[in-house]
Amino acid sequence: MSVTLFLVRHGETEENKLRILQGHMPGTLSELGKEQAAAVGARLAGESFDGMYCSDLQRCKDTAAIMNETLGLPVVYSSLLRERDWGRSTGVSLLKQRVPIDPSAESVEAMFARAQSFLRMMWAEHSGQRILVVSHGLFLRILISVIEGEYYKHVRPLENTEVRTFVVERLPSDDELQKDEQDATAN
Repeated sequence: MSVTLFLVRHGETEENKLRILQGHMPGTLSELGKEQAAAVGARLAGESFDGMYCSDLQRCKDTAAIMNETLGLPVVYSSLLRERDWGRSTGVSLLKQRVPIDPSAESVEAMFARAQSFLRMMWAEHSGQRILVVSHGLFLRILISVIEGEYYKHVRPLENTEVRTFVVERLPSDDELQKDEQDATAN
């Protein structure tokens, strides 16, 4: 049993250009972001997919819609795939100020739990299938860290519309997941 996941970060947004912590903000694809979405859709047109899962935040929905002009896949929107909720730090431009993350922000542990839930769902509902996943930079790093058993800060950040493919042949054990969470808390 396995599931193949094609992970795609959404296209560039106007907020990305300003280095704004978007979190659960909708985000607005830039012209480049729209071009990136069309290009990744065309690039993936030769692949066979059984479906697409997409964050329910607008920047991902817009990216998926543009990709789907070529791919024509059924889409499931999921809050599990959302970016980190930055709490009161949402909307802060890192170009203007470097501020510590507000305590109201979603914890890394909570993001790990969402990533684990998503993987369990993929494993249970899509074994043997190839699923395209459109999500966000930090969340995808967390998801990859769970898949690979690697500390998330050691996972190279994804560029806008970058695609990374993983064949998930097993779910991490509870011991591995607890170690990942301890590593996240310690660092």
